[in-house]
This record gives sequence, structure tokens and C-alpha cells, in this order.
Amino acid sequence: MTAGNGQRDSGEGSRLDRIETALEVLIRQQAATDRRIDRLTEQTEANSRAIADLTVQVAQANNMAVNAIAGLVDVADDLIERFDALVVRVDENSGYIRGLQTENRRILDILQQRGEQNGQQ
Repeated sequence: MTAGNGQRDSGEGSRLDRIETALEVLIRQQAATDRRIDRLTEQTEANSRAIADLTVQVAQANNMAVNAIAGLVDVADDLIERFDALVVRVDENSGYIRGLQTENRRILDILQQRGEQNGQQ
């Protein structure tokens, strides 16, 4: 309150001084908070850019993986076709080989009989 001469009384002066001091502390704290918010905003923006970059990199890596897998599938398909063709050839040759084995056995039997006949004479 003010005294009759327009001056503050000591109680009101100290109260205003405390309010003024508290207000100055609040202003400094608000400025520090604003700086922290600005730094956090910058960090958030940097993180968003990094996430966007990583998203692009992941998409590129996925495309590369899909292409590599597709290439491997093509190679596997080609190998399966070749294997199937070899199986057919082996099956075809098995009969021929059995025929040769039979013929060889017959020839060996004939040679053995001749050897026995020559040995008996």
C-alpha cells in the first residue's frame, strides 16, 4: 500500500520486490525452456529427415532383395529343368546300358567257353 505521501510502505515494497524477482526468474526459465524447445524441434526435424532417408534406403534394399531372390528363383528353375533333362537322359541310357551289359556278359561267356575248349584240346 502507499502511504499518504505516495510512497510505498515497506511491506508492499518488499512484496513487489519478491514478485519482480520471481517474474525475472520466470522470464529466465521461460527463455531457457524456449531454447530447449527450439533444440528439440531441430532434433525432431533432423530425426524426421533421417527417418525419411532410412525409409528410402529400406525400400531400395527391399527392391534389391526382391530382384536378387527373383534371380535366384530363375537360376533354380533353370537348374531344375537341366536336372529333369538329365534324369530323362539317364533313364533313356539305363536301358541301353543294360543291353550293353547283357551283350558283354554274352561275349564273356563265349570267350570263356572258347578258353575252356582250347584248354581241353
